[in-house]
Amino acid sequence: MVACPLDRTLAGSFMGIAGHGRSVRFRMLHVWDFRDGKISRENVWLDGGAIAAQLTT
Repeated sequence: MVACPLDRTLAGSFMGIAGHGRSVRFRMLHVWDFRDGKISRENVWLDGGAIAAQLTT
């Protein structure tokens, strides 16, 4: 499991909100399942509320 803050520039849209090339900072969490030493599944969660709040201010 890895949690990390990310700084990204949003060229497109997110949840129907236009990015207009604005920078956003948000948290993302990755959880991997392993089978036989290889990644068998990956789940990714991101803080969509934080992104939406930054794009609407």
